[in-house]
Amino acid sequence: MPYASKDRQEFIKRSNLDLDGRILDFGGMLSEELTNTVFGITSKRPFSNAVLIRPLLLPFKNSIFNAVISYHYFDLVSS
Repeated sequence: MPYASKDRQEFIKRSNLDLDGRILDFGGMLSEELTNTVFGITSKRPFSNAVLIRPLLLPFKNSIFNAVISYHYFDLVSS
């Protein structure tokens, strides 16, 4: 990903995330910065903590995550 590490870290800071809470990174773009996060991804990637999902059919119960984030992901989804 061409985005600099500093930009990813600033995004996390601006998002005011509770890093001890449960976070779903929709797209898995912050895997290096948020190592304890669950990554919801739409194609197979070599993450040990990833869940393969369909964007419209999230396989999670209500209130299981404290936050759901997406960083530079939706611009990569083809229509």
